[in-house]
Amino acid sequence: MKKINLKEFDVFTDISKRQRVRCDMRRSVANLLYNQMHGIEALNLALTIHRSEGELSVSDDDLRMLQTAVERFGTPALIDAFAEHVKEYNGNPQTE
Repeated sequence: MKKINLKEFDVFTDISKRQRVRCDMRRSVANLLYNQMHGIEALNLALTIHRSEGELSVSDDDLRMLQTAVERFGTPALIDAFAEHVKEYNGNPQTE
């Protein structure tokens, strides 16, 4: 299990990654999963994220699905921010 917090999520504001802005990304990420990914697992994860109140524990499979969605359909700023968030929040690199 890994932890994420999409309610207090820092997104880079420029390519140098020196500045960030804190955003509530729950709705955006839930909609990304809901509109772009397939399967009941994506729906369940989207609903879990949308209903979350901050820190959330996700399985390695759910984290991989999130990473896939962000990497395929997210902006480069979101992709970099999500990778950094997972690393910082869990104290290690993304799942193997």
